Amino acid sequence: MTRVYGTAESFKVRRTVVEMLIDRGYMVQSDDISPWSAEMLLGQTFQDFEAEFHTAPFSWKILGTHKLRKSNANSLNQETIKVRPVPVIDKELIDKLRVETQNKETRPLDRIIYVIYGREGKKLDSPNKTIQARIDEAQRVNGIIIEHFLVTRLLINITRHVLVPKHVLLSEMEKSVVLKEYRCTEGQIPIIESSDPMARYLGLLPNDVVRISRPSETVGIYTTFRICH
Repeated sequence: MTRVYGTAESFKVRRTVVEMLIDRGYMVQSDDISPWSAEMLLGQTFQDFEAEFHTAPFSWKILGTHKLRKSNANSLNQETIKVRPVPVIDKELIDKLRVETQNKETRPLDRIIYVIYGREGKKLDSPNKTIQARIDEAQRVNGIIIEHFLVTRLLINITRHVLVPKHVLLSEMEKSVVLKEYRCTEGQIPIIESSDPMARYLGLLPNDVVRISRPSETVGIYTTFRICH
């Protein structure tokens, strides 16, 4: 029997989404006529959230903008991301997204995250092969990054768990410094799979490098690096 998610689950998911985008370096706001800041979204009580979304728990939308990742000393890249709860990822959804983003000069976003709330009970995080092929084509042709999470993956923020070490995505400049300092190549850095929960949380792309810091009784903080594969 398919479970119907309500405002309690939606409230938790939206909080995790906002925290995730903040951790990725975005300026976050609600994507509507009267946008709320990240602080206002995180500060909203469940009672107020329920009063606003009780008829349609997953009708909220999140917008993230002005993510600045330094590729070098004189270059700053801006990226726009949107989060959309959807019951399922299907052909119509991806085709509509492709139309909206086909013009790279005027498209409204660079990355989109779909929160899937209508597939409870199915263990697979990925759409079927046909839909995945359309997603891959949209990413290749339109140059947009498409991510998707099941509701069950966002009910809690995994980074807040005491056993999860701190992961920080390095900029291209920081990655170059690490490679030079340790006298190694990208191929010599241990791998973090793109399917790893922390890689998905941070939205890692191939060849992105993260710094992982763990508490250590002997050295205080033990630091390692992983490259996304």
